[in-house]
Amino acid sequence: MKNKHIYIPLFIFLGAGLVSLIASAVDFKGPNKQLSYAAATVQFNHDGASDGLDPNGRSFDARNFMTDDVITSAFQKSELVDANFDVEAVKQYIAIENVVPKNIVKEINSYESILDVQNPSTDKITTKDYHPVRYRIVVYQDLGVSQGKLNELVKNLVDEYVAKFNDVYTNTLDKTAFDELLEFDAYDYSYQTQLLSRKISVIMNFGNELHARHNDFSVNDVSFRDLNAIGNQYIENLNTIADYINLKSVTKNPQRLKDYYNYQLELLQKDYDKYEKDLQAVSTELNTYTIDKTVYVANGETIVPVGNNSAETYDALVNRKLSLENTVASLLAEINDITLLRNKIDNVTAQEISNVTIRIGNIKTKYEQLEADFENLLNAYNAKYMGEGVIAKGQVRYQSSSLLSVSFIVHAIKVALPIMLITMLGISIYYLTRAIRKQKRIA
Repeated sequence: MKNKHIYIPLFIFLGAGLVSLIASAVDFKGPNKQLSYAAATVQFNHDGASDGLDPNGRSFDARNFMTDDVITSAFQKSELVDANFDVEAVKQYIAIENVVPKNIVKEINSYESILDVQNPSTDKITTKDYHPVRYRIVVYQDLGVSQGKLNELVKNLVDEYVAKFNDVYTNTLDKTAFDELLEFDAYDYSYQTQLLSRKISVIMNFGNELHARHNDFSVNDVSFRDLNAIGNQYIENLNTIADYINLKSVTKNPQRLKDYYNYQLELLQKDYDKYEKDLQAVSTELNTYTIDKTVYVANGETIVPVGNNSAETYDALVNRKLSLENTVASLLAEINDITLLRNKIDNVTAQEISNVTIRIGNIKTKYEQLEADFENLLNAYNAKYMGEGVIAKGQVRYQSSSLLSVSFIVHAIKVALPIMLITMLGISIYYLTRAIRKQKRIA
């Protein structure tokens, strides 16, 4: 009968192990059950990432890149799109989680503890103050696909996600605004100068923006600011050419330019006639001015009284006349200038046309070289600040919720180990106490 005591600790230990296993399974499959999923990480390494900023220095949210087109493209590449595919429906199985290293969490928690003790009124430092640079893209098995397909989908999601990021932040020169250059020769000379100036300004503005982000960037001692200085010189040359074109009335379509000038002259003449009429009325009133008489003066389309006090009325009439004389003189000068330009159209020489054509052609050739130099510099800029190292991709890992999975074994060990240790400690204490009592009885 004494030998039965040998098996009691073994039975207790095995019973504790069984209870631990059941508890682990219940917890693993219970309300807080572990879900099967596949996941991969992405890490942002650009300047400002650890401060919560994007490559352009603006506020950054990594979740903004998991867009509908990214999800749809990943599902298509994984061959999981059919007629019933609904991007909104599959979003519930996808998550982007920030990954905060354990040492950072520990450090933040220690800060909170110190603040609580030393100064309860001080704002706590929390995980919200930490800007993660590493995120985990997760797709849960509830989606209803095989493990292999789930892994493939996560890989494609990460690839599309990274492509989206690069598409947003890789700097490119927008060529859609340059389409008019394809029909450059069809435009009149004056519009050609405007078109080239506008295209150069696009490059200069973009260059200024990039230079502001990294003012120390250059290739072979050439920076965006250097190219902008060249572009500014080209714009000045184009302005000089434009003044020459206007002064000489150089055009590819003389009749159209005449029609334009005639239209301008018609509008100016109407304004001139109206203000000239007002001027004559004010002049007549001044010539017949009488003290203490109520004076009415034309003001546009209406007749308004300007008072009957002799001094104030006289001053008002004089000021009104001076204003009208200036307006009439200005309109007359403009009419004469446009008339002169219109009359020059038929007298434009072949030499003047050739001069304009050559000068514009030279600037266009220089602009094309400027654009090529800018794109080369831009490519080097992207390679340095937006290269492959800016966002790193991790390997896809699958986490199973099966009771035969490694994750369950790890979970079971975590749950069972404390229980088994406590059981062993209890058994040890029991037998130690029993041995002590037995020794006392013998004594």
